[in-house]
Amino acid sequence: MQEEMVLGKIKRLEWEELTETNGRLAVEPFKKGLAITVGNSLRRMMLSSIKGAAVTSINVEGLLHEFTFIPGVVEDVIDIILNIKGIVFRFSDELPKIIYLEKKEKGEVKAKDLILPFGLTIVNPEHHIMTISEVINTGLRMEMEVEIGIGYFSADETKRERKIGTLPIDTHFSPVVRVGCEIEDVRVGRVTDYERLILKIKTDGSITPQDAVAQAASILSDYISIFIKPEGFVEKEIEVKPDDGQDRLKQLLNTKIDELEISVRASNCLYLTGITKIGELILLAEPDLLKMRNFGRKSLTEIKEKLAMYNLKLGMTDFAHLVEKDEQSGERRIEIADDMIEEELMEEEDETQEEKAEA
Repeated sequence: MQEEMVLGKIKRLEWEELTETNGRLAVEPFKKGLAITVGNSLRRMMLSSIKGAAVTSINVEGLLHEFTFIPGVVEDVIDIILNIKGIVFRFSDELPKIIYLEKKEKGEVKAKDLILPFGLTIVNPEHHIMTISEVINTGLRMEMEVEIGIGYFSADETKRERKIGTLPIDTHFSPVVRVGCEIEDVRVGRVTDYERLILKIKTDGSITPQDAVAQAASILSDYISIFIKPEGFVEKEIEVKPDDGQDRLKQLLNTKIDELEISVRASNCLYLTGITKIGELILLAEPDLLKMRNFGRKSLTEIKEKLAMYNLKLGMTDFAHLVEKDEQSGERRIEIADDMIEEELMEEEDETQEEKAEA
């Protein structure tokens, strides 16, 4: 019995092949029938439970739906979306991000032409996106939203309130492309009814096969460990682990808009309407800002550029629950109003003097 227990322990775990995208892992020995149980469990975890980054929506200026075409571009919108799905991202945090493409000259557009925010890199920079057949005078401008997720989401599931022209797309987040599980007979001493487990893993390059196995085993261990000491389950369930990414996002959204370092005129317009925090600002849509008194297109462009530096944009209503309520000081608003009235009077006086000079 003692010899059988010793022989039942894992004695060999070796990567017979290991690259950035492919790996072959051999593990032995297992008692008869146990190798397939462990192998299938790890396989299912790798394919369904590891986080990845992918584009969830695109927005092209002047594009209303996916069945139109972009002037000067060879591919139609459907083909472009399929090419975009092939871009592989590596991420350092789990916040949603906006990436941009600005192009007007002829030639092939590759993944390396995308403008990326901090914390996001492209694994396959030579990946083809589209081909521009002629110079586009107005320029081609495209925005893509990249999110972190698990598994597969259809376009309907990722759809939410977005500006006109934004196309949600089907998204497959998993960085693991394929996992094969093979079982071989192996001899241990005089005993011949043992098994060797061989896992063949292929990833998209955003993580290595070694990391994929480690993450899958860790996730599986978290779920299985509760059965070891079930009496401690209630206490463990009550513990709430803080989400660092969520905390950082909440802190950013509750920061005063002064941190954006926008122009005084734009800042004053926002304060007069009670918008004091970045989180309150991103809940607004473009038309809402343009309705504000003395708020023009120049201020709108400035705010969009500043928000993009923090991977934010207007109309992000999904984050409303993270914005803390804070009453605006009446004295501050009165002070700003007086300043703006004085500024308007000075502008009118300058215009009057210019008219007299012309006369």
